[in-house]
Amino acid sequence: MNYFLLIILVLSVVLIYFSETFSWFFKSLGKESKGSIISLGNMLIYSSRIFAFSYMVSISYLIESGRIDKDIALFISIALLLSALAHLLFYAKKTRMKSVVKIYLFIFSTFRIRAPSIESLSFKSDVVHVKNKKIFLLTTFSTILFNLALTLPYLMSMYFIEFRLTISSFIPMLNFLAAVPVVFYIDNYLFQAMDEGKVDAILRNYYRGRCFGLFFTSIILLLIFLY
Repeated sequence: MNYFLLIILVLSVVLIYFSETFSWFFKSLGKESKGSIISLGNMLIYSSRIFAFSYMVSISYLIESGRIDKDIALFISIALLLSALAHLLFYAKKTRMKSVVKIYLFIFSTFRIRAPSIESLSFKSDVVHVKNKKIFLLTTFSTILFNLALTLPYLMSMYFIEFRLTISSFIPMLNFLAAVPVVFYIDNYLFQAMDEGKVDAILRNYYRGRCFGLFFTSIILLLIFLY
């Protein structure tokens, strides 16, 4: 068993979801030059594609080289559970995430990318959170579908070896279905809330949806491994 690739696989899954969720956290900090903040936040989403690539390469090699069998469900379950735990950071006060933001801004400055100073960002700690069941449910649904796109085709390919290429073609379709609620409702709603200065009050529903979706899929994969 190649433990190095397993570590890459687990870290890639954690960073995929952390980068995407941290993108919205970072966007919510803007009080001035919001266009610049949104642009930098989007770079986090694009960076998650790099981690998706490292995940796909590592899991494909592990399966096709025979270095791991159906135990892969356990390792992906652990990765999703760690992702869910990482998302609990977003329940903390924004001031507790300040160090993570500083690291992010340091990376930008290293690559000579223009970024705002830490003093220009808004770390509110007295936000009154507003429950939004629709955002929570759609985010949960979308996260579960994204998880299935990341895991299901690879697990099925071990049972139906002769149809591996056919099964892999379902990955873009699952990603598309997962993106529909994100593009047509979640992002649209959050951007409107940002324009109205209310995004801080709404974002916790998004964080909870991501966390619950990751935890739910982690339990499902653990059950697959056990049974």
